[in-house]
Amino acid sequence: MKSRIRVRSLMKVGALRRQRRAGFALLEALIAIVLFSIGLLGMVALQARATQMSIGSEDRTRAAALANDMVALMWNTNASSVSSADLSAWQARVSDTGNLGVPGGVGTVATPTNCNVIIVQVAWKAINKTTAATSSAASSCDVALPANTNSAYKTKFVIP
Repeated sequence: MKSRIRVRSLMKVGALRRQRRAGFALLEALIAIVLFSIGLLGMVALQARATQMSIGSEDRTRAAALANDMVALMWNTNASSVSSADLSAWQARVSDTGNLGVPGGVGTVATPTNCNVIIVQVAWKAINKTTAATSSAASSCDVALPANTNSAYKTKFVIP
């Protein structure tokens, strides 16, 4: 009789242990899903940031090419200024995003006084930038950033 009671009590202990472990697998699965979700959200955020940086890089590349076009035109004509028709056409290309321009683009060609340089600047409104850049000129031989823009590419070259 004693052995029967002991067997039954061992069975009850085993059943209690199984009941305690019954929800453990579910808890492990829930924790794994939460960790996987956090990792997946991190990867999505990383991909979004990489896309933003790619767009910013593309804008900088287009701005450099546009500024280079103006400098090449000045070198080809061997002049330190361009005609108003050429300047207007170039400024239209800078602001035309359908024709390799930059968003909100403003193109300027400046010759600061008492400086032996010409500054070609392409400024634009970068989508991924939240803070506006300073609009004042850094030195007397510099040009300020136009209104409603937060990024700029500047090329300076010595007047021949």
